[in-house]
This record gives sequence, C-alpha cells and structure tokens, in this order.
Amino acid sequence: MYSIGMALTLRPGAYAEYKKAHDDLWPEIAASMADNDVSMAIYRFGENLIIHGVAPTEADWDTSREAPILEKWFEYICGYTWFIFYSY
Repeated sequence: MYSIGMALTLRPGAYAEYKKAHDDLWPEIAASMADNDVSMAIYRFGENLIIHGVAPTEADWDTSREAPILEKWFEYICGYTWFIFYSY
C-alpha cells in the first residue's frame, strides 16, 4: 500500500466553497482515482487541512496524477487554500 500526506491551510472564509468543490468532484478526477484504486480523506482542524491519500502502489498513485484535468483542478483549488507541506 502506498500512502501520501499533504497539509494545507484554508484561505479565510473559504471552507464552504472548498467543501462544495470536493462534494461535487469533477467526474474526470473521480474516474482517474477509481481507475487506479486511489482514495483520499480530508481532515479539517480549524483552517488547517490534512489530506491522506492511498493507492495500491506508488505507480497507481502516479498514474492517477497524470490525468490532464488535474492541472486545472489544482488551479481551481488553490483559490481556496495555501499549500504548506507534501510528504511521501
């Protein structure tokens, strides 16, 4: 099992829109995750977010990250967060 974690901070007042974005996850992203058996959990502590992602292998994770739509998704989500930390 491959596991990865990320830490982010929400921009002030951005939680509702951030949550809505994930509740309405773009179909191409959901498909890429499903095709590669990737799952993610997001934990919120005030304005801080911890994201934990898992996949069967690092190759599965990497393949899921190759979806062309991800660049657009990251640009969209960055409107709601500040990136802090990425760990393998």
